[in-house]
Amino acid sequence: MEEYQDSEQYDDRVVKCDDGKYRWAYEVSLLRNPVVLFTIFKIFGGIIAGIWLFMVILSIADGGGMQGIWFATRFMLLMLLLVFALSVIGYLVYAAVMGGKLCVLYEMDDASIVNTQIAKQFKKAQVLAFIGTLVGAMAKNPTLMGSSILAGSRQSACSDFANVRSVQFLPRLNTIKVNEPFMKNQIYVRDEDFDFVRDFILAHIPQDAKIKR
Repeated sequence: MEEYQDSEQYDDRVVKCDDGKYRWAYEVSLLRNPVVLFTIFKIFGGIIAGIWLFMVILSIADGGGMQGIWFATRFMLLMLLLVFALSVIGYLVYAAVMGGKLCVLYEMDDASIVNTQIAKQFKKAQVLAFIGTLVGAMAKNPTLMGSSILAGSRQSACSDFANVRSVQFLPRLNTIKVNEPFMKNQIYVRDEDFDFVRDFILAHIPQDAKIKR
């Protein structure tokens, strides 16, 4: 862990700032990394499956038999195809609006990991410069630029390690999924730091948390 203490490399690398938090920025390619799209599929797929099950139960209760079940199945399959098609179109439009990439700033300590999606007007270079400032002696007095970046962020998500119930590691996609009962977070980290972040998370989540590899 020594290499993270005084690192002068701010180009996406995980660095430990003077306030004790680890920070890094990651630029996610929305077209090359399909994890977000797959998550959308899973959410809508689960909803449609629940509606299908409800329709099947109603059909059985009304004495519709196999004909009723087949009607419900055919209808929900058509809905599934429609929803998936609209999801893909919507995702492609979103990717085009965002220029095909998302810049995300991560902050991690012993208690939690926070990811903040940076507003489009801020480039990754500005975010990395902000991290560089926090690594240095000015860490206790963040610059106006850093405050502006965080104030202009689109959204943030925080995962408290104590509440994590499962984690999944996808090194080929540079992705770590951290799941709480009502919060599912996705952490992106470059190859060189993937093992460090993985081991840090494993060391701080409950021992009974489910681990998917």
